[in-house]
Amino acid sequence: MIKILLFADTNCTSCKSTEKELKQLVSGRSDVHLVIFRRPEDSERFLEYNIAICPAVFLENKFISYGTPDMRKLESILGMRKGNRSKTKQLNTNLRGESK
Repeated sequence: MIKILLFADTNCTSCKSTEKELKQLVSGRSDVHLVIFRRPEDSERFLEYNIAICPAVFLENKFISYGTPDMRKLESILGMRKGNRSKTKQLNTNLRGESK
């Protein structure tokens, strides 16, 4: 199971749009789970991950972006993971934005 973490503030417009886009991205995919942490309710998680800016997005516990991530890039990474779970090194490279 691939896990996407979204850290969002309750009254944040950008957080709401990011949440909507991520929900659409994972819709119908049984291999991807979206976990949403909200401030102030989940403040301990924000401290654990050192989150100061929202929204913040993590994939497999690796930081992806502050703000809305590039959904096409994220779709590509998720497609690669679904097709071959042994490509962890390439996943990490893509998350950092490095070339092959």
